[in-house]
Amino acid sequence: MTKSVIWIIVMAALVAGVGGIALIASSFSAAGRAFVTRAVGGGSRWLVFACATGMTAGSLYFSEVAHFNPCRLCWFQRIFAYPIVIVMFFAARRRDDSGWAPAMTLAGIGSLVSVYHIAIENGVLAEGGSCDPTNPCTVNWLDTPGVPEPITIPVLALCCFVFILGVGLHDLHRRRVDSAPHISTDPQPTAA
Repeated sequence: MTKSVIWIIVMAALVAGVGGIALIASSFSAAGRAFVTRAVGGGSRWLVFACATGMTAGSLYFSEVAHFNPCRLCWFQRIFAYPIVIVMFFAARRRDDSGWAPAMTLAGIGSLVSVYHIAIENGVLAEGGSCDPTNPCTVNWLDTPGVPEPITIPVLALCCFVFILGVGLHDLHRRRVDSAPHISTDPQPTAA
């Protein structure tokens, strides 16, 4: 059962990552922004809450059920991921846009930690003093049949953080459009 659950978590995170990249790319075109706004509607906060909840549940499954011992950098990624659940739950419940600033900040910093961790895993950067020699940051816990080699837990975290950032970018654009002064395009009657 553990392998099946791991596979589901991996697939969900990869879908989130691809979706996040598509969201970020589409945020640069008016047609892309309009499409996402129509598709998501007012549910962007709940969408981010769901992603952050899945990310949190997945990381807890890895450590508490599958008994993967999180390294120091994994803990930092958790530190930036877990609060997003709480922040976006209350933001979604209240339909309040003030949750976006902390959520985007946490996701942005979490993404940087993930990229740093991935660089260490792939030998681009040396595993230094930030990693515990008894629990190194280079262990690939997802070395499981069916999971491609480059997919690791930090890659999954990065996928979720990128999705959160992508949804946040679209919501930021929506708020700018909603708060812009409305200029009528209707012709004004002229005085005779």
